[in-house]
Amino acid sequence: MSVTSATPPHESPPAQLARGQLLTLLYIALTSASQVFLSHVGGGIPPEISLFYMALAACVVFNLWEFRRLRRNHNALRRHWRMWLTLSVAFVLNWICSYYSVTHASADFFISVFFLSSALCSCLRERRWLKSLFILTAILCIHALSAFPLRVLYTSMSGGAMMYVYYVSSLRFSRQSGLGPVPVVSLRCYMLLACSAAYLSAHHGFGALWVGPETLRNLVILIVANMVLPSFLSQTCLQWVGVTVFTFMNSLIPVLAFVMQSLVSGQWQTGMLLAVTLTTLMLNYDRLIQLARNLIAVTPQSMDQE
Repeated sequence: MSVTSATPPHESPPAQLARGQLLTLLYIALTSASQVFLSHVGGGIPPEISLFYMALAACVVFNLWEFRRLRRNHNALRRHWRMWLTLSVAFVLNWICSYYSVTHASADFFISVFFLSSALCSCLRERRWLKSLFILTAILCIHALSAFPLRVLYTSMSGGAMMYVYYVSSLRFSRQSGLGPVPVVSLRCYMLLACSAAYLSAHHGFGALWVGPETLRNLVILIVANMVLPSFLSQTCLQWVGVTVFTFMNSLIPVLAFVMQSLVSGQWQTGMLLAVTLTTLMLNYDRLIQLARNLIAVTPQSMDQE
């Protein structure tokens, strides 16, 4: 069963794809900037506390957004519960693997391996063996340069693989149920919220959820920048461009994050930057060539009109 993007009514597939790619670039820029400029925000908040509040906020915000369609959305969940369960489990496992990775390795290492692993899954599924080999080589080079334990490499790759499973299953759930990006996002955090609540209840108790005014401000920033905006943008982009294009373009996130971080700190991680840059070019060269052809085709027309 092929996974393609869902075209909005009254919009041609090429126009929808171009629009989706532009929105994906916005998502990439915001995600990269968040990794660099907001990494210190919420440093004093335990990860399990911030995850609980982010999952809760996502459930509340997006269900309020879909308030008039709550019955329709939850009827779709009941009809297609198996696919909803698949996307929910993949989403939770992605967070578990990501949490372990970022607490045992650097953020640079994690985002590089995570996003390249998602792209690797797309290549393997479509039998693009040369690109698969290139990505795997880049991941191994990044691991050799970082010298983190193998288990951190495995969890980072597993997180990226689980994110890929989420992409595929959420897109199938959307197509089967007829729901758009926001309804899907409004339903996806229920299991994550339940697992977070169960963990808090078992290890800390719900009294640990109390936060002071200063912490609350940072928590709101985290919720908006790391959950609400990325959730809306990523799911919309996914449904407009499809899984393969989205995962390939997302390989640009570590490139931009490395460049931004290097400009801020003045320290360049040349080896990792070279690995992720070459891989991104390998994955997206066809789109770059098409973009160049479009620009070449547009330029003579503009000159003729003048």
